[in-house]
Amino acid sequence: MAKRDRTKVLRNSIITFVAALVTVVLGYGLVYITGATESDVIVEGKHYRTLDRPAVTDPIEVIEFFSYVCIHCKTFEPAIDEWKVTLPSEVQFTRKHVSFSPETSMLSRAHLALQHLQAIDQNHSRIFNAIHDRNKQFNTVDQIADFVDGYGVNRTAFLNAFNGRRISLLSEQSRREWSEYRLSGTPALVVGNKYVINTGIGRAQSLAVVDKLIAELLSKTSPNS
Repeated sequence: MAKRDRTKVLRNSIITFVAALVTVVLGYGLVYITGATESDVIVEGKHYRTLDRPAVTDPIEVIEFFSYVCIHCKTFEPAIDEWKVTLPSEVQFTRKHVSFSPETSMLSRAHLALQHLQAIDQNHSRIFNAIHDRNKQFNTVDQIADFVDGYGVNRTAFLNAFNGRRISLLSEQSRREWSEYRLSGTPALVVGNKYVINTGIGRAQSLAVVDKLIAELLSKTSPNS
C-alpha cells in the first residue's frame, strides 16, 4: 500500500473514532443534564401501545384484565396490591375478569357478583389459591356459590346477584372492552382508556411504565399545563 493510501486510511480511522467518542460523550452528557437513564425512558411500541381513542382523565382509570385460571395473574397479584395503594387520588384502579370462554364467563360473573356484594376482598385470593394451589375446578355456578358461602356473603345472595341483569350488563361491558382494546392475553393493563402496557417486560417494569403514563396524563390535566 502506498504511503498516501496508508495516511488516508489512518486519517479516516481517526475521524471515525473521534465521531464515535463525541457521540458517547454527548449521550452521557445528556443523561447527566436531564438525569435520565435508559430505564427512565419509555418507548411506544416497546413498553406500551397507544389506542386510537381519546384519553379519559376524570378520573384516570387503570384497568387490570385478569383471569382466575391464569397463573401469571396470580403471581402478579402481590405486586399489584402493593403498588395500587401508592396511586394518586386522581387515579382509580379497577380489576376486570376476562370473558372469552364458558369458564371465564362464569368466573367473570362471579367476580362481578362478589364485587357488587362487597365480598370480593374475602374471596379474591381464596379463588386464586383454590384453583392454582389445590387444583380445584369450578365447573358450575353452584360450586362457586358453595365455595364463597360464609365468606362475606351467603349462597342465596350470591346466586341472586350472579343471575341478575346488572351482572349480565357489566360482564358484557368487560367482554366488549377486551375486544375494543385488542387484548390477547392476561394479565393486561390499560391506562386512561388510551394506553395498553406490554406486561411481557416484567411486573415491576410494567407498573413503572404505568406510573410514567399516569404522570404524563396528570401533567396534561394540570391547570398550569
